[in-house]
Amino acid sequence: MLRILRFSLVLLAALILLAGCSFGPKQLKDGRQAYNEAVRISSDQELLLNIVRLRYLDTIEFLGTNSISAQLSFSVTLGGITGKEQGATTNLGLGEVTWSSRPTFTFTPQRGKEFAKTLVTPVPLPILIDLASSDWPVSVLFQLLVQNVNGLTNTTGTVSKEFIELISLLDQTQVEADLYFGSMTHTDVLSDPIPVSQVTGSDLVEAAKAGYRFQRNSSGDAFILTTERKLRALYISQDAVERDRLFELLRLDTKDARYVMIQEGAQTDDDKSKTDHIAIDTRSVLDALVYLAGGVEIPAFHLDKGLTVPAWPTPGVSSQGLPGFFQVRSSKDQPESSLAVRHRTHWFYLADNDVKSKSTFLILAELLRLALSPGEGKAPVLTLPLGGP
Repeated sequence: MLRILRFSLVLLAALILLAGCSFGPKQLKDGRQAYNEAVRISSDQELLLNIVRLRYLDTIEFLGTNSISAQLSFSVTLGGITGKEQGATTNLGLGEVTWSSRPTFTFTPQRGKEFAKTLVTPVPLPILIDLASSDWPVSVLFQLLVQNVNGLTNTTGTVSKEFIELISLLDQTQVEADLYFGSMTHTDVLSDPIPVSQVTGSDLVEAAKAGYRFQRNSSGDAFILTTERKLRALYISQDAVERDRLFELLRLDTKDARYVMIQEGAQTDDDKSKTDHIAIDTRSVLDALVYLAGGVEIPAFHLDKGLTVPAWPTPGVSSQGLPGFFQVRSSKDQPESSLAVRHRTHWFYLADNDVKSKSTFLILAELLRLALSPGEGKAPVLTLPLGGP
């Protein structure tokens, strides 16, 4: 009987160990998905909470998730009991399997001069154009991030009716696939001709590392240092129904052009002269957050207590907030919503069926990932061999 007991214990241990072979990969898959979802939800909640905080004139705070680590422990305990009962031999193999997970999270408050500078610096134009070129709704992007386009304002005083008409026409033309944003490569010459004898192989390598390039001139006896940069442009089909009105609103005098160049900058309402390009002045991330705070619904109880101002003093925000664009609803009880936060005794949430608000929120979340990513390093320095032959 002891031989049978040993066999039973060995068999039980083998089964447990075999089960453990699939335990690791399964736990990795399930754990990765669970942590991924947890990070996504907590990031969205943090962003929504900061928008609500701004509406209540409270300070905001961002935390960066630096790392997530989880320790998994796995143990197997085997035992056996043998004995006799009324002349019959009995045996029983006992086994126990235990495991535990100990997650560790590392957060860093997003503070300091660099973070603050990024928060208040206008969103780089390439980010706006790249989002638009990826078929994000142009009307939402412009309403949220653009404060001036060829003199049509979306920031001071009241939003111009021409700006509202412009983004409506842009959106309609985009839906009809007659409009898209793109880029083209332009070569800039950075130096006078350099004799071939003065350029070594190491010079060519160093130039390439710094993002530059030596090209031979037309005669082939000298090099010129060049660099390439991307130029942003708006393409509008010649057959687009809205083309003439779009060009009129933007005061463009290149009606026959296949595309129109886009530059950073702003024009004033007083400047009525024709132009051959589109000048766009963007908002900062903080400006976008403050703008969306106007879409937060404040409970009457909080207004009666004077917890915040009744009307949000941001241009473009009506007394009803931002209907049809972004609306954060409030409730005393916890709502049935996938995105809700609690602030000052009330819940604030995005309705699951409010597609417009969810789309605007998604764009803002993506903008934060792009604009608040680590900044670029210092511009490379390159010493040119400019000596004569």
